[in-house]
Amino acid sequence: MSGKKTDGAGSADDEEVEPLDESAVKRMILTFEKRSYKNQELRIKFPDNPEKFMESELDLNDIIQEMHVIATIPDLYHLLVELNAVQSLLGLLGHENTDILSRKMTTTILLTRSFLSVPHVCIAVVDLLQELTDIDTLHESEEGAQVLIDALVEGQVIALLVQNLERLDETAKEEADGVHNTLAIIENMTEFRPEICSEAAQQGLLQWLLKRLKAKLPFDANKLYCSEILAILLQNNDGAHQYSLVLKVHDQYSLVLKVHDQYSLVLKVHDQYSLVLKVNDQYSLVLKVHDQYSLVLKAHDQYSPVLKAHDQYSPVLKPYDQYSLFLKAHDQYSLVLKAYDQYFLVLKVHDQYSLVLKALDQSEEPSAADPNFIL
Repeated sequence: MSGKKTDGAGSADDEEVEPLDESAVKRMILTFEKRSYKNQELRIKFPDNPEKFMESELDLNDIIQEMHVIATIPDLYHLLVELNAVQSLLGLLGHENTDILSRKMTTTILLTRSFLSVPHVCIAVVDLLQELTDIDTLHESEEGAQVLIDALVEGQVIALLVQNLERLDETAKEEADGVHNTLAIIENMTEFRPEICSEAAQQGLLQWLLKRLKAKLPFDANKLYCSEILAILLQNNDGAHQYSLVLKVHDQYSLVLKVHDQYSLVLKVHDQYSLVLKVNDQYSLVLKVHDQYSLVLKAHDQYSPVLKAHDQYSPVLKPYDQYSLFLKAHDQYSLVLKAYDQYFLVLKVHDQYSLVLKALDQSEEPSAADPNFIL
């Protein structure tokens, strides 16, 4: 939204160029307190109508994001305590906007504020506390760090963080990041002041860590971080208290052993299943061969009538072959007949020629009456 805030905050551009001094931090904290109160007031007034307090929720989230800049000047941390901002931030860890911002935000607000998604207020507070308690930042100003850590411990920050952890759903990336940043806050505080470990274990953190480690969730960065925080708690407790913690861990470890035994059975089943998979692959090949053989059988069944017809056709072919030979013999016999006819004609001509020869012989003999005849 353009223009200045009605609660006294300047525009984003004004705040970017404004030098960050004690007065600017005070104005920022005052704006935060006003927006937090306004949001709380509207939530109480319109508990069943999120559209009424949605705009105030977005404004509250904006100012929390702007307060990250305070982490760059730990010398002014005392202002967060003196102006009661620490207690207000801790109060927001129990903020009730679990999923309203993602499900019920109106299109008008989306377009006006140019938000694609808005983090939960409680997660925004966790992000801010994580940056404020960064161990390198704390060492930049021991005095400011001591004041901030004292205020957080007095406000039972560990217990509030554990309560907030209980309601976060790690299947959502934003909330999983919130869990990781919460663990980072605890690590920062225990590294800066190791004696906090004893108080943290007594405020429900130990139980939550053990429950998270036992949860049937895939191994991820958060589970690894939980194991590291658990080790920190055990290493920084006195002997007696550490012994009681170890006993609690032992009880949980017994459960882990049972899970391990079940896991061993699972591994055995997995090995057997691997063999089943190999057999299944071979069976798949058998099925393919069977399918091809079925096609061959079908083709054979279709070819059988052809074979039967061929068997019936064979006797027909034999007389045809004999008839073909007969035709060839007939052709040759026709030639013989023609030769015989010609020979018969030759015989007739020969006979006639013989008669002619006889006639000629008889005609050439002299007669007694012939005057030329001489004895």
